[in-house]
Amino acid sequence: MIVNVRGTNGSGKSQVIRNLIGGGKRAPIYGLLGYRQPEAYRLDGLGLDQSLFVLGPYQTNTGGCDCVHPYDLITSLLNKYEPAGHVIFEGSLISDNYGRIGEWLTKRGRESIVAFLDTPLELCLQRLRARTEGAGEKNVERRFEAIARVRQRFVTEGVVRVVDTSSQDGAAAILALLKAHSLAAA
Repeated sequence: MIVNVRGTNGSGKSQVIRNLIGGGKRAPIYGLLGYRQPEAYRLDGLGLDQSLFVLGPYQTNTGGCDCVHPYDLITSLLNKYEPAGHVIFEGSLISDNYGRIGEWLTKRGRESIVAFLDTPLELCLQRLRARTEGAGEKNVERRFEAIARVRQRFVTEGVVRVVDTSSQDGAAAILALLKAHSLAAA
């Protein structure tokens, strides 16, 4: 199963992933991003039928696929880890567009889940102000609206599963979805 967590800056995407990473045994995997930044983390001990691979490094406040450059490497990483187990990934740059990532997810149909964080815009802006002294607030408002349009496109197409969750409950909700998938596959 593939899970893509989406939300604007300050919505809690990286925190959801960090909560997952903290719940199991993790092993960083180095490769496409060099020897300083993991391209993924392998998580075991979460009660799943397979390992869970988290894409991108989480060494700074902003992590995940926002640290994967060039952007095309994201689909390379998805193709690399999908056959090995469950994959979860997030990134602010991914969140507000459909593009290649949306097409990639759509090709996998119901094996893909796009989890949108329902963090209110004002809370996102508060968190952003605390981190960056207010830089980019207008951009966040535009991106918030763009993410809503992307969410609606996924819902209208009806090919991938769309779930809404909070940043506080996101890790537990995603883990529950993965466990349910594991049970159904058994």
